[in-house]
Amino acid sequence: MTDARLDRAGFGLSLSLILALTACTQRQTNFLPTGQEVSHITCNLALDGAVACYRSAGKLCGFRGYTLYDWDGKPWRRPYPSPAALDADPSFGTAGLLVACGQ
Repeated sequence: MTDARLDRAGFGLSLSLILALTACTQRQTNFLPTGQEVSHITCNLALDGAVACYRSAGKLCGFRGYTLYDWDGKPWRRPYPSPAALDADPSFGTAGLLVACGQ
């Protein structure tokens, strides 16, 4: 392979990795102490952190919207924190978001 082809191949691999990491969120079903079903969205592997979590919540719930909850079952106050504020919180990386879709 020529140097130019290796450079293009390396660039393509790097771009693919970046795109994969920016979309890297995980979702699983959990239940609050009240019994309400919520989706636990974690995005600690995503390069865009909280933005990826909010985006996943939006895709999950669509036009119905969503409510965010603490683990003790209390809804978050609105307006919700900015993605930058969440990313600055060291516990957010492992805690993620608890999301309940609107009706």
